[in-house]
Amino acid sequence: MASTPEIDPLGIFRKNTRIARILYIFTLSILGVLLAGIVIVLSNGDFLPAIFLAASLPFITATLFLIHRQKFESAAVFLSLVLLALLTLVGTIGLGIHHISSLGYTATLIIASLVIRRRTLIVLNLIAVLCIAWLVFGEIAGLYTPVHLVRSVPGDFFSASLIVLLTSGMVRVLTNAVYASNNEVQLELSERKRVEERLAHDAMHDSLTGLPNRSLFHDRLRQRLELARRDPLSLFAVMFIDLDRFKVINDSLGHQIGDKLLVAAAQRLQQCVRSEDTVSRLSGDEFAILLHTFNDTSDVMHVAERIQSALASTSMLPSINRATTASIGIAVFKAEYTQAQEMLRDADTAMYRAKARGGGQNQIFDETMYANALKLIQMETDLKHAVEHAEWSVYYQPIIAIPERKLVGVEALLRWNHPEKGICQPSEFIQVAEETGLIVPIGDFVLREACWQLKAWRATRNPDLWVSINLSARQFQDQLLLQRISKILEETGLPGSCLHLEITESVAMKDLVYTAQVLHEISAMGVQISLDDFGNGYSSLGYLHRFPLKTLKIDRSFVSENGPHSNHRAITSAIISLGHSLNMDVIAEGIETETQLAFLESAACDKIQGFFFSKPLPAGEVEHLL
Repeated sequence: MASTPEIDPLGIFRKNTRIARILYIFTLSILGVLLAGIVIVLSNGDFLPAIFLAASLPFITATLFLIHRQKFESAAVFLSLVLLALLTLVGTIGLGIHHISSLGYTATLIIASLVIRRRTLIVLNLIAVLCIAWLVFGEIAGLYTPVHLVRSVPGDFFSASLIVLLTSGMVRVLTNAVYASNNEVQLELSERKRVEERLAHDAMHDSLTGLPNRSLFHDRLRQRLELARRDPLSLFAVMFIDLDRFKVINDSLGHQIGDKLLVAAAQRLQQCVRSEDTVSRLSGDEFAILLHTFNDTSDVMHVAERIQSALASTSMLPSINRATTASIGIAVFKAEYTQAQEMLRDADTAMYRAKARGGGQNQIFDETMYANALKLIQMETDLKHAVEHAEWSVYYQPIIAIPERKLVGVEALLRWNHPEKGICQPSEFIQVAEETGLIVPIGDFVLREACWQLKAWRATRNPDLWVSINLSARQFQDQLLLQRISKILEETGLPGSCLHLEITESVAMKDLVYTAQVLHEISAMGVQISLDDFGNGYSSLGYLHRFPLKTLKIDRSFVSENGPHSNHRAITSAIISLGHSLNMDVIAEGIETETQLAFLESAACDKIQGFFFSKPLPAGEVEHLL
């Protein structure tokens, strides 16, 4: 935003004070002269002139009022007209026209020239000349008989007019600076008002899109809630809108393109609603809409569908051919809402439900969502407590070699010893742990605990035993992962070859360059790398040769559906053959029946694990299997 000129309020005040002081001095001087004149004529017994002089006093008072209100030009014009009329009246009833009266006209125009515009001053000059002409003409025609202090002649008209015009012109030149100063004051006042209005606008609007910001949206929502309390039957709704995968645009194409997309999205949103509705940018790629009124919930859904259609247009950014979708959460007014934040919160909750369903969807808030949101909050709180107090246990599921049917390794699996719920499976809390980042310290616990337990078993039970541990997406992106692995191996004295780390296809494919770099550095420690759930993700064969993989783990879905005539048998056999051709071991998960075991054995699968042999067990129960 361009910088605004700095305004000096004290300087403006001083310039206004200077002009007001000049006008005050002239006006009060004239008032003094009038009062002195009234006293003089009354002492001479001339009541009629005293009445005329006294009649001008209200006009002088009105002039002072205009000066006080800083209406300087109006005050000068008003005072000038009063003085011209007064001089002409006094000349008619007594003095006539001579050099003394012409000086009175000149003094009047001097006052006017201080603040009056040029065109107005020319008109006052003409009025002064006409007044002088009236006095001269009236004396020549005998319309009145003045009592002259100094005898005048008709030539006084020309000399008086000349004095008035020349003096007025000279004073005008001298007072141009004063007039310019007054004009500057007006400009500065106008600029100050413009700056204040701009600052007020910027404080309540988003600088990028020009939309109302969060503060203004809250204020309008609060006003709408107040209106709804007076008219509960008047329905309105709040829509919370989040652009799907916007981070991809910022990361891949840059923030400049991302900003253009936000501006285009803001324009599309405004086109989808009425003028009385409010579209706001809350932050980042989050927008909110206040639908001021509607008749039925279907009206709200129609607006949401119109927004989805408008955003999906590939013409939003001509530079890229990409359709944009949004997750839209909707909160419809109900009597229980007392604060704007409550309604916006529920719309936000509904938006997250829409995003969890894959994005590009519209979701109306219901109470179950709020209950689930509270559960998630409680889950996060409990997880933090669990991390601080190490409420974890590591279970181990045996991995059996075929055909020896010998236990050669174990997979470490996490369990949460919840103080109230008992033992919780990873499926109940892993997603929250990932989203909050708590998975990193949790993963450290599993890695450390499993390595120390493996060291004990290798020393007392089986010196060739190895352990397999899952790495989450968040752990894999952790810059300190390599240091942690190295430190634990050093502390336990285990060789890297007895530690197998598993990553899923989805984790591996997020960033191929980063994945290849990290996996090669882990492999350099001697650690074995396994690709977990193979066949259930991207299943792109092109990346397999880029990673230092030692093991493929077939996804359990292929094993569980391996009936006698299932197509999954062909896929499973192909995966086993692929792994062997790349010099990899192949492990099948989820073995539960003799039939599945027989098929995998016939297909030359290397190792298996599943409930057919053993469910995951605490360390103490695994020892008798070793």
